[in-house]
Amino acid sequence: MNNFERPTVDEHFTYKLRRHLINLMCFDSGDEARKANNGKPLIYNFSAFVVELGGDWLAVTAGHIFDDLKKAISKGGRISNWQIDDSSVTDKPATPYPFHLDIDSVLYLHDDVPGMDYATFPLDALTVMALKNEGIVPVTHDLWDGDDFRQYPHWILIGTPYMPELLHGKSVYEKYIMAIQLVQRDTAPDGIEQKEYRCLFADLDWDSVDGDNKPATVDGMSGGPIFALNVVNTSDYSYKLIGVQSARNDSGSVAFCAMPPFLRALQSAALKLQTRSAGEESQ
Repeated sequence: MNNFERPTVDEHFTYKLRRHLINLMCFDSGDEARKANNGKPLIYNFSAFVVELGGDWLAVTAGHIFDDLKKAISKGGRISNWQIDDSSVTDKPATPYPFHLDIDSVLYLHDDVPGMDYATFPLDALTVMALKNEGIVPVTHDLWDGDDFRQYPHWILIGTPYMPELLHGKSVYEKYIMAIQLVQRDTAPDGIEQKEYRCLFADLDWDSVDGDNKPATVDGMSGGPIFALNVVNTSDYSYKLIGVQSARNDSGSVAFCAMPPFLRALQSAALKLQTRSAGEESQ
């Protein structure tokens, strides 16, 4: 524990954290989506981040997002035009990278065990190359594993809230990258229940948000990473990835799912597959 009680969350201070952040978008051009959006395809906008496991880059976000997309498809939705935006590390808006994603290939959990809310899929080599060139870096094993989380008392959520600038037909989408400090809670807030798979809870500290044009909502920040910081001074800190943003209420509280158990499970599954493949090749 340190004596620096309130870390700043301005753009300079949070740059190390924002390097892991990406934004995902897709369009729904189905009839129901167009009816709800004045005849235009509906844009889905959500936050995500990049993790490295076994040499592969994985996009990680919240499972309920893909659950919603699957429900839209079951009602005639046509999901297409997947794009990754890495504007979290650029000085000005840039054209997102188009990429192909088969929703059926996404591993996602949403209340499979009540309270679980995870999704992940591997990024292809060309997308990884483009992200690397722009300055995106993955969360590595040392930034999420360990037993020293009590040394990281300050929580910060990073993400891309939905903004009016997300207009269909533009080649460049202006994003607001928001970092907001979280005040830890020991109990579930009103409107968010504790489920079988236990979540972590916090209150949003809107006074910590940098900028005069901050959004009034965290819509679009589902799937964003929550980092825990050990702050030394106003410009120096170490950090750990501790969660993925899952749910919120109207009173400014959020619930998020712990990341280390999910990543350990992925890592264990990957090792088992490697061991099995090696055994089959040796026969």
